[in-house]
Amino acid sequence: MKTFIVFASLFVFVGLTFSQTPDNRIRYENQDLFLSGANIAWVNFARDIGPSTTNFTKFKSIFTELKTNGGNSMRLWLHTTGHETPAFDANGKVTGPGTNAIADLKQILDLAYEQKVGLQLCLWSFDMLRISNGAGITDRAKKLLTDTVYTNAYIKKALIPIVNGVKGHPGILAWEVFNEPEGMSNEFGWEFNHHIPMLDIQRVVNLVAGAIHRTDSSAVVTNGAWCFRAQTDVSFDGNPNKNYYRDDRLIAAGGDPDGTLDFYNVHYYQANFGAPLSPFHHPKSAWGLDKPLVVAEFYIEDSHGKTWQTLYRNLIENGYAGAWSWAWDNSTQNARTKVLMLDLKKDYASDVVIEPRSGVILNFRVDPSTIDKGDSTLLIWDSSNGSVLLLDGEPVAQKGRRIIHPSEPKEFTLTSSGDVAQEKKTTVGFYPSGKLWSFVAKPVSIAAGDPVTLTWTSSFGSTVTLNGEPVSEDGTVTVFPQVTTLYKLIATGVTTETLQRTVTVLPADQVNRANGRPVTVSGTEAGTGHENPAHMVDDDPSTWWASLNTELNWVELDLVDTIAIDKIKITWGGTYATTYRLGISSDRKNWKVILWEKAGTGGLSLIDSIGVTGRYVRLLLDKRSKSTTGYQISELQVYGLKVTATDVESGGNEKMTDFVLFPNYPNPFNPETTLRFSIPVAGEVSVSVMNLIGQTVWTSGSLNLQAGSQQILFSGESFPSGVYVYRISLEGKNKSQNVTGKMVLLK
Repeated sequence: MKTFIVFASLFVFVGLTFSQTPDNRIRYENQDLFLSGANIAWVNFARDIGPSTTNFTKFKSIFTELKTNGGNSMRLWLHTTGHETPAFDANGKVTGPGTNAIADLKQILDLAYEQKVGLQLCLWSFDMLRISNGAGITDRAKKLLTDTVYTNAYIKKALIPIVNGVKGHPGILAWEVFNEPEGMSNEFGWEFNHHIPMLDIQRVVNLVAGAIHRTDSSAVVTNGAWCFRAQTDVSFDGNPNKNYYRDDRLIAAGGDPDGTLDFYNVHYYQANFGAPLSPFHHPKSAWGLDKPLVVAEFYIEDSHGKTWQTLYRNLIENGYAGAWSWAWDNSTQNARTKVLMLDLKKDYASDVVIEPRSGVILNFRVDPSTIDKGDSTLLIWDSSNGSVLLLDGEPVAQKGRRIIHPSEPKEFTLTSSGDVAQEKKTTVGFYPSGKLWSFVAKPVSIAAGDPVTLTWTSSFGSTVTLNGEPVSEDGTVTVFPQVTTLYKLIATGVTTETLQRTVTVLPADQVNRANGRPVTVSGTEAGTGHENPAHMVDDDPSTWWASLNTELNWVELDLVDTIAIDKIKITWGGTYATTYRLGISSDRKNWKVILWEKAGTGGLSLIDSIGVTGRYVRLLLDKRSKSTTGYQISELQVYGLKVTATDVESGGNEKMTDFVLFPNYPNPFNPETTLRFSIPVAGEVSVSVMNLIGQTVWTSGSLNLQAGSQQILFSGESFPSGVYVYRISLEGKNKSQNVTGKMVLLK
């Protein structure tokens, strides 16, 4: 053991060493926990402890609600700005904890521990140097941060009394020195703050952490970094990062060997940082940190390809020690936090449930509990530390999973022993035959003869019919309705179920060719509930897509088929484009700009009489009607005739890019159908019909036709039912070209 003097302080302290194991958990209540919860941050900003009235009823409600939804911990701010605590004299030096500060904190901790919720107590925030606080608050805060005499006055007069006052309270998870102190630094600081060097921040972290460790030998201390820029020496985006809170750097800044952190906190907001700085895109081990790491602030939102529903699970499965969303009083974040905490409790109960007694069965279930005969399922169990388990009399681990293949309904029994003894049962059953799980028709609005894919699934042993015709239990079939058609799927067995889908046949020029087609965008505004670009092409005006909150954005639609585009409709939301461009391409390389709007008014934008053939539509968004949100688009619709077009060079410079094939009508047919096409120049045309093994079954011979739309009648009276391929060939002056299509003969 060694002694030392903390800079100008007159106090002699004993050096201590702290460790935290394992690397992916935080020790609390004699358990190694993954911290699953959220930020309270505050009920009353900078006034939750001290002279102001504390809303203990609100705190109790928060802790109860968190516990009910599977959480185990929260983060609470104390001094924050120094507005009410600690107490200062006229010269800006700390004189005490502040009136009622310790008593209020004790009562909050009591309420938290009643629900077995651990609190991380954050002392200060970057807000202490916020310019809008006024000189009275920021001047004394700056002295505390930059002058060791003032720092030590705070430690002696306020910090040590507070720590002593609540020392040993089981509601304390950890102490945190700063929330995002980088925001008040010269190196990273924000414009609304006064700034100080990061070296001063490191010194205060060192001195405060050391004082807490010596005052309470069981206490653990951390700090909340604003992002990985200040929390790792590893870089993934080419920009320099630095772990300012590494042990040697803190000790070098403050001189206190006890003043190191027991684990790290990092924050992540994707609006400010991309995937290279995202904890959701790298395992904890990638950051090169030698201590547990809690992701202590983030929005629960889709993040660079990671859906919000996976974020807590992502962190626990990638070696992090905790997940706290921002923040509990946000209704959207509150609802999503509950979903994710309960999800963790379901599969990681012993990692997140605070249960000090051995022998407690935390989870025992079959997932799914009901299956089709012949399928497998998963038997899952979890128990508190030190439990001894028997599964149907067989010893098993404290926590486990087992794939099972039951041949009949079966009950399983799990028994435990330890401080307590428990027994739980769970059962797997089979779905009865005759149940329909799904029946989907895509698309549901077509032109006559266009293909529609019908897909369905049913339970094992079902007898299934589609419009009276026997089909398999699970299947897919393509149909070509000529008129609006009702498709009825019936499954029979132990039970009987029926599902119906209607496919509407419209005139070809009234079919929205964009419906359900792939669409990509420049980016999306997360956390709005309107992140999915597919909302633009779902034919549902009640849904919409919200772009990034920036001026320049783009949307690209793949129509899959080549369309002779006649008109495009854009239905805008509340924020529309006042300036935008619209282009069409067949190859995504060469684009024809069909509109450059410079005075958009929102609502419904109709661009008609387009007359351009292409597969891709691109919308370039240049200027918004509002600067507060991204663009909002409810529907992007494209109308026109589906065509088949080729452009085969045979020499010369003659252009034949407008040789197009329209769908034959009717299709399916019996016995006649009309083949329709358009040629750009006069020439010799021949038509060949082949079966599916490539044999030519009919030819028209050579026909001399003029440029423009043409029709040829084909009779299948002498041919059997089936699918046939037809090829129409045109011989021009310097070029040959052909187009092909498929038709179905049904007798």
